[in-house]
Amino acid sequence: MEQNKKDTKRLVEVALFILTEVFTFLSLVFNIYDVKLGALERTGNGFQLIFEEYPQFLSEGLGDWLSFYNIFIIVALLVEDYVYTVTCKTETQKRVAEIICVCVNVILTFIYMINGFVAKLVIEAQATLYTVQTAAFIPFIIVLILAGIYFYVVTEVKEIRFGAQRATKGSEVSATDELVKYKKLLDDGVITQEEYDIKKKELLGL
Repeated sequence: MEQNKKDTKRLVEVALFILTEVFTFLSLVFNIYDVKLGALERTGNGFQLIFEEYPQFLSEGLGDWLSFYNIFIIVALLVEDYVYTVTCKTETQKRVAEIICVCVNVILTFIYMINGFVAKLVIEAQATLYTVQTAAFIPFIIVLILAGIYFYVVTEVKEIRFGAQRATKGSEVSATDELVKYKKLLDDGVITQEEYDIKKKELLGL
């Protein structure tokens, strides 16, 4: 029963890890800026800033940085997936890689959010008539929630594992105490050697 519970929670761990990977990648579809001037509207998400020329209302330095950082997110995710699927062989290695990757994904989406707010401020400073909004904070919130659930599940799995270990140690101590008690009964002549040997095999699971 405990093993089934642990296996189920492990599957949930992996699913949450994969979801943080997916939503970190999908962060690039959320608009870093959404600029409106009357009926005119200009939006820019991560993919657009990679493959299209950035608009004039973005400074050259900021535009280059946004393009570079969006490419960096894709590269970082590819490295994470390679390490997890190819480099990590054991279950322990995979779990450590998951924890690191989930933390990295939170940081990646956090910086994406900061980029959105910086772009918003820069555009508003250059053109006060523009109405500027950003959706870059949404993926950070989603990934942060997923990461929180992931670490909660990881903690639960550890408690199950340690609880099972404590129960095993407790049963070992109980068996030892019982053996000492029956040995004393044997020494006192209350039970025979044969009865003691039978009880010893029962307690040691032989």
